[in-house]
Amino acid sequence: MQMTIQYCNDPRNPTGKYGNLKSTAGETIYVPVAMLPLFKGREGQAVDVPTKVATWGQGAEARQVTIATAGPNGGGWQGAQRGPYSQQPAQQSGTGLPTPQPQQSAPAYRPPAADKDGRAIFITGCVGRAMGSGKFTASEILVLTKAAMEAYDRYLDPNAKPAEAASAAEPPFNDVLPDHMLEPDGRQ
Repeated sequence: MQMTIQYCNDPRNPTGKYGNLKSTAGETIYVPVAMLPLFKGREGQAVDVPTKVATWGQGAEARQVTIATAGPNGGGWQGAQRGPYSQQPAQQSGTGLPTPQPQQSAPAYRPPAADKDGRAIFITGCVGRAMGSGKFTASEILVLTKAAMEAYDRYLDPNAKPAEAASAAEPPFNDVLPDHMLEPDGRQ
């Protein structure tokens, strides 16, 4: 059908299956949602739109509608045959079945580099997981944060000293309280 597009409208209902084209002559052509981008931006242009006529509704409410079967000037989308995960239509082979299109894989996952962002992500993850366990209170967030910062700096920072050297330089853990912190009877 030859027409000059005046408007290209999305479906009224966001989950609708068809938008529509309005011509300058007042004709309406219903367009499957997946094909609408082929017509967007062509307002005011004269195009040839391949169409078919269908009956929507039953009985007294039945009406004849015109539906676009391909993009403007016969290009683009053909029916419901699209390549999987593709923005391009599937190519037709001699058998009438779509020819498979090569699929592009997603970019490989790369963990964050050992930098300020990576450190912040590590610390946030450690504190979040600890808090999610339910074994810590909000007043312990600062202590957890400091412990996560020390762990990152000691074991994951590429500029840090090896773990053995770092632990050798620190005094051993001492869990004995100084005399001024003991109870009067000498208990801890």
